Amino acid sequence: MKDYDHYKLLISVIIPFFNQRLDLCKIAIESILLQSYCNWEVIIVNDGSSVEITNKLEKYVSTLNEKRISIIHLKKNFGVSIAKNKGIEKAQGEIITFLDADDFILPWHLQEIMEELKLNPGCKIIAGKYLYFASFYFIKKITRSAYPRSTSNDKFQLIPPQLSFKKEVFNLLKFDEKTSALEDLDLRLQIMNNQELLNRTIVTDISSYIYRIYPATTRITHKPLLMLNAIKYIKEKYIKDKAKPTYKVIKYDLCEQGRCRYNDEILALLIKGDFFFFIKKSLPYIFSIDEVKRRSNALVYTLLFDKFLTKYFGIDLRYLMMIFIPRRNLYKEIRNKFLSCISTDKSFRKFFHDKEKEMVVSF
Repeated sequence: MKDYDHYKLLISVIIPFFNQRLDLCKIAIESILLQSYCNWEVIIVNDGSSVEITNKLEKYVSTLNEKRISIIHLKKNFGVSIAKNKGIEKAQGEIITFLDADDFILPWHLQEIMEELKLNPGCKIIAGKYLYFASFYFIKKITRSAYPRSTSNDKFQLIPPQLSFKKEVFNLLKFDEKTSALEDLDLRLQIMNNQELLNRTIVTDISSYIYRIYPATTRITHKPLLMLNAIKYIKEKYIKDKAKPTYKVIKYDLCEQGRCRYNDEILALLIKGDFFFFIKKSLPYIFSIDEVKRRSNALVYTLLFDKFLTKYFGIDLRYLMMIFIPRRNLYKEIRNKFLSCISTDKSFRKFFHDKEKEMVVSF
């Protein structure tokens, strides 16, 4: 085992970027500049963005005059899996973590990762949870879950989604380049199928990664065909081997979730407009009230969101539930802690009051 000095380790933060909103990407980058742990590098992987957006991104990064931030330009849009793998190849850090270009991390995030490594020197993967953030005019919410699930098979659950790795882990796995969506889900399933890595994965209470939920027609998660095809690919990839732990996750969790259960029918409806196929597949269950209800919900979601709200306005069910369903809101608590952290350090305070960077506290 390597004798790490955990307060000197370099953390590589990889940000895949493809035509994202630059204002949100700035917040992502600036949230790293505000970290209490300073030994980091940022690798932005520009996955074939348009010339206009690429130029704006380069101009912004150059104004920061920050040697720890670099940009890799890919010749075309290869997809997020390849972008992340390219970032891993270029990473110099002993620790690797990821940040989506429209999300951000709280100032103590990297410090918490290093403290967990110090407490658990034998671990290779640190898994933490997201905090989910949504806003609508004066309504701002941060919660620990995007939306509640009424049922849960704890023994079949995946490790949490926010992952940090010792770089050596990527000698054993990488992002599956055959899928352009849900690549993080696939990676977590790979970890579950590798007993050595699973035994050296620590599930922590770290919740300092802010996953932003907002209306946008361009988000990968708002592209139903891409998402449903990715689900289909992952199901077929892991459902074959019943001896693997992932079989139970796919069969009893993923396959039972809402629309995933009716993947083929919904794909036929979206691609061919084949409403008859959906009805035909539903007929054998016409006397099962629960099944009819589930299929009806899936159909309504497809027609209401995929065909209308998400397609034209970028609004999905998660966003509506976050905004309008009463739940414990952590926004004030998190924001106050954020402001307190910023105000205690002079360099943070200078950055915080710089007018060009005020957007970092716009959440």
